[in-house]
Amino acid sequence: MVEADRQGVQTWTHPTEREQAEHEQAARSITVGEWLEKWGDKFIKETTTGAPTSAGTQRTRVVYLAHLHRAQFIDKPLRMLTAADVERWLADFDAGATPRRRCFQTLKKALTDAVAQGYIDKSPIESRPAPALPKSRQAEIPPLTPSELATIAAHMPAGYAATIWLGACCGLRINEVSALQAADFDLPHRLLHVRHSLDAATRELKAPKTEASEATLPLPDELVPMLQELGAAHPTGPVFPAPHGGFLRHQTLRSWFDKAKQYANRPDAHFHTLRATFITALTLEGATVAETMSLGRHADVETSVERYQRALQGRKTAIMDRVGHALVPHKRTRAQVTQELSEARARVKQLEAELAKMPCE
Repeated sequence: MVEADRQGVQTWTHPTEREQAEHEQAARSITVGEWLEKWGDKFIKETTTGAPTSAGTQRTRVVYLAHLHRAQFIDKPLRMLTAADVERWLADFDAGATPRRRCFQTLKKALTDAVAQGYIDKSPIESRPAPALPKSRQAEIPPLTPSELATIAAHMPAGYAATIWLGACCGLRINEVSALQAADFDLPHRLLHVRHSLDAATRELKAPKTEASEATLPLPDELVPMLQELGAAHPTGPVFPAPHGGFLRHQTLRSWFDKAKQYANRPDAHFHTLRATFITALTLEGATVAETMSLGRHADVETSVERYQRALQGRKTAIMDRVGHALVPHKRTRAQVTQELSEARARVKQLEAELAKMPCE
């Protein structure tokens, strides 16, 4: 190339300039699909910090990219992609609200990186917010009451009642419960170390859902005796083993819960309702937003505020009822007194039965 330059055949350019020209040529001709193919491999396997993603995250990212590769604009030159193209794709997306949002976020990240690498000057959806998610139906499910929790726990298979109490009293997710081992409990100091979750597909331990999910939580006194029994029964390996060994699958634990909840007349409840019950109890017991975020192990303050406000609404209603009862003159009816008397007798009967089961001192 130098010799050709000397002979006037062509002009010699520095390798850096040639690489830049080749890059610009590629940038002008690359399609959306080709860019996603080039960009996607790293996206699937790495987090934004360069750390490897979990197997579950990799699987979902493959799904997001597959959705994008079916978009109408996939063969369009990357530089020609417009916001209108993306809006038409979003309007026709019919795989569900959450995949729609996640796929849009994936595309937005891909285009942002395309800008950073010089393939496009500006992302056409740079300022477009991700599609909103509809209000979660699960979030509207009322928390479980103490008696409902006790009923559900009593109808779990032998050795697995503590899964209910760990979900309700510590806010553990189902994959965190399945991953628990004896070494995760520091019972002399009443501490629980949440270090792992269980991959639903491989039944292998992985990091918890978010960095905030990995935490050390205080254990309520009431849980210590049952956890001591679990630790003694399973000093190594999972404290909630599968019937045939190894870690317990989510599907199995969820199936047991779904059967037990029928005895509490709570067919609407999910295992995750235990976590919602925990967040509600925190609020009703006076926890601040910061404490709710810390103990609930939420990754962002918005989630904690949303959960906190939802739980607080019930508390506000109860407070206003008490205020009205205290200030507004009222006359008790015979039906009200009869109802209170019936409840009091039932409570006395329950206490007498509980006392009868206790050993004499």
